[in-house]
Amino acid sequence: MIVPGQIARVGRSAPSDLLVPHDDKLADVHFELEWDGARCLLRDASGEGTWLGGERVREGVVPPGGWLRAGETDFSAYVERVHQPFPAGSPQQDSKAQVLGLLRAQSASLYAVLDTTRSPRILALLRESVEDYRSLYEGVKGDALEEQAPYVVHLPRESALLEPLVHEGWGHRWGIYLVSPLALDEVRRHLRRFLRVEMEGRSGFHYFRFYDPRYVGHFLNACSPLELARFLGPNLIIFYEKGLSLERMEARGLPQCSTPGAFMLRHEHMHSLKRAVVHDFEERMMAWLRNHLGSYCGEMDDAQLLWAIQDGLMRAHSYNMVTERAACIYICAQFVCGRDFDVEVSWGTQILNDSRFTSPTERARALVRALELHRGIQLPV
Repeated sequence: MIVPGQIARVGRSAPSDLLVPHDDKLADVHFELEWDGARCLLRDASGEGTWLGGERVREGVVPPGGWLRAGETDFSAYVERVHQPFPAGSPQQDSKAQVLGLLRAQSASLYAVLDTTRSPRILALLRESVEDYRSLYEGVKGDALEEQAPYVVHLPRESALLEPLVHEGWGHRWGIYLVSPLALDEVRRHLRRFLRVEMEGRSGFHYFRFYDPRYVGHFLNACSPLELARFLGPNLIIFYEKGLSLERMEARGLPQCSTPGAFMLRHEHMHSLKRAVVHDFEERMMAWLRNHLGSYCGEMDDAQLLWAIQDGLMRAHSYNMVTERAACIYICAQFVCGRDFDVEVSWGTQILNDSRFTSPTERARALVRALELHRGIQLPV
C-alpha cells in the first residue's frame, strides 16, 4: 500500500520495497510508483523500460486498475476505497443517482445477487458490511469456491452497502437486484433451483449464470409465460442494468407455475443468449481497442470499427481461434499488422497454419509472442 507522498520501489532485491526475487528478468529496482493523493506516477528505474497498458514507457500515469509488466511479472495498481468519479451532471452520475433512488424506494425487501468473479472488491464490500449474505453454493465444494461464488445479500432500506454497490458496480455487471416479500433463506433456496439446468438436445446438467446482467434480460425475454412465472416465482421482481438504464421484470399477471425438476433451456433461449454473447464481445472489443490500441484505430468511426471486429471474428474462427481470448488476440493482430496479416505477413501465415498447435490457446500465445518480437507490442490480454 502506498500513502500520499510515498514512493514504492519494485524489483528483484533490496533496496526495493516490493520484492519479486524469483523473476531473473527484473532489475534490483525495476520501477517506482509514487502516489500524490490524486495520481499514481510510474518511473522506470531499470533503463530497459516498463510496460504500461501494453506500451514500453520510461514514465507515465497509471490509471486505477492499470496493468503493468516488468521482467516476466504482471502487476495491477488499484486505489483502495476510491472510485473514479464521473463529472457532476454527467449521464453516468445521473443514472447512478436514479438507480439508487429507485432501489431504495422499493416497499418489499431488496436483495442483490452478486458475481464475485467480476471483481475482488465485491467480496471485500460484503465482508466489511453488517448485512446478511449467503453464497448460492453450498457444501465442501461450495466452501472451496468461496472467492468465486455468487452471493445473495439482503439490503435493508437504509443499508450502507447499497450505495457503494451501485456507485462502484453499476455499469460493471456486478449482478442483479431482486425485490421479494420472502426472507433471505427462502430467496436463496428459490435461486439455487436455477444454478443447474438442462439444455434441449444435450444430456446432463449445465451451470447457468442467470445473475449475469449482460444476459438475464435476453434470457427472460425468450421465456414463455409459464417459464417466466417459474423463474420469477412468487411476487419476485428483477432489476438489471441495460446501458445506463434500470430494466425491470416482474411476475404480475403471469400464471401460477410449480413445475418440478430442473429448468430446461430451450433452443430459443440458447439462440438469444448466443446473440447476446457476441454483441457483448463486440462492445467490449470496441472499447478495448479504443483504450489500448487507439493509434491503430485511426479515424475509424464506431460503425467501421464494428465491421472490422466482425470481420476479425469470422477470420479467427476459420483458424479455429474460437475462444474469446484467442479471437481478441487475432483481432488485435489485424489492427497492428493489417487486415490480411494472415496471408501477407510471413510469421502470421506460419503461426495460423501450423498444425502443431492443437488448441486456440496455444496458437493465440504464439501470436502474442510474435507481436512482441516483430512489432514491439505487448498485449495485456
